[in-house]
Amino acid sequence: MEEYGYDPLEDWVVINGDGAPWITGCREYFGDRGYFQLDQFHVAREIRQLFRGHARYRAIRKTFASWDEEGVLRELTSAIGTLEHGEKEKQLEALVR
Repeated sequence: MEEYGYDPLEDWVVINGDGAPWITGCREYFGDRGYFQLDQFHVAREIRQLFRGHARYRAIRKTFASWDEEGVLRELTSAIGTLEHGEKEKQLEALVR
């Protein structure tokens, strides 16, 4: 804490990972100051699994590669209801949340 100037009462901790329980469980340790997010690798993998072969796959990948966070969320949100399988729709909704 001294080396990095981290103050657990003031600073946020952002935990990147794949969403595994042992990673998201770190939020319990840090409480309200801990925030979990999927890392770039796992977001890209989810997009690939959900949209491969989809008409908008290329546009979504391009927006993601440009680091346009709002654009990616806009693309993903507008794609809700366009996937063939109900399970993929559930995954997409979870990704957008």
